[in-house]
Amino acid sequence: MNKINKLSSENIIETLNHIQSDANLPDSVKKVFSGNPSVSPNLIADLLSAIVQSYYYDQFRNIVRLVAAFEPSLEKNPNVMLQAAFAAWAKGFPEECERWSKKLISMAPNHPAGYLRLGLSCLTSQKFEESFRALSAGMQKTNNDQSLIGWFLLSQRMATGPREVAFEKFGKQFRYRLSCFNTQAAESDAAHLGGRFTEESELEFLAGALKGCKSFVEVGALVGNHTVFLASIFQPEKYLVVDADECSIHETSANVELNRGNYPETVFTFVESALAGTAGEEVQIGSNKLLTRTLEELLPRDVDFLKIDIDGMEGALLQPLVRFVREKNIRIFIEVESQFLEGYERALASIGYRVTHRTDHGNYANLLFQRAG
Repeated sequence: MNKINKLSSENIIETLNHIQSDANLPDSVKKVFSGNPSVSPNLIADLLSAIVQSYYYDQFRNIVRLVAAFEPSLEKNPNVMLQAAFAAWAKGFPEECERWSKKLISMAPNHPAGYLRLGLSCLTSQKFEESFRALSAGMQKTNNDQSLIGWFLLSQRMATGPREVAFEKFGKQFRYRLSCFNTQAAESDAAHLGGRFTEESELEFLAGALKGCKSFVEVGALVGNHTVFLASIFQPEKYLVVDADECSIHETSANVELNRGNYPETVFTFVESALAGTAGEEVQIGSNKLLTRTLEELLPRDVDFLKIDIDGMEGALLQPLVRFVREKNIRIFIEVESQFLEGYERALASIGYRVTHRTDHGNYANLLFQRAG
């Protein structure tokens, strides 16, 4: 789990300057700095609200650090505690998330948000009984608020078992393990427990758009939500899964095997690796250190479909992707944060690719690129 680096008065200013110098910040965040030349709890509170409400995830870590540094001045502000707990949960700071959630609960015992954040933080910290108790208390205090029910059921299943679910969709039977090993995995687990896929409407679209594809590559698989579905629908000859997180590789490979009857002839390969524009650089992924590898090193020459979901790192992958697909005819499905959208569309259009499908998700969009004509 992440730990917060303590801030001195000097690097409080440095952190604020780092936020302020980010050219991609939404206007709502930039406005906070105008008329607020000095560092103060009010500035931190306003900045926190603007960044969290803008879903500007890149700066959540800095916000968590600033709230921790100014905590005595901010801890009685329920709005700050609510949004700080969310930022801490999203960036994997469980101690801070749990502490701020409990403070929010003490100030607003009938509001679901404190119980939700506390329950989710315990869930992704693998403290399943504590998560179940927090969400049970929230259900009682909030008259079974709808925002808690799915998470309550997930925490109950993780605490009592069995940690596997089965459901039928699109005429096929699917099975998934429940792991909750991080925030995104917990969201997928909640969907699977509810008998559905994450991004289900997009999967339905892909089911009609990828006919003829026999060699699939997925970069960033999480728990295999898309992997199992796409393999089940298309039964490709080859399916390469690349992820920098060993937990993702472990859970995806396990879920692939649970559903092996849906694609008996497909040959799967799983590679734990960090993808980048240059090879041989050491990067820290969770508790592991990995060497980066390039698309040319990792991907087969005959790939038909390439899916990329690397949580905000796609900015560094644009030019390497353009170089890799320039002379190829590959269908590319990629999650792109808003700040990189224009660059992706322009760069891929320059080599003959166009967007044939787009789904907006607030601060990011999923795009399907195909060769024009």
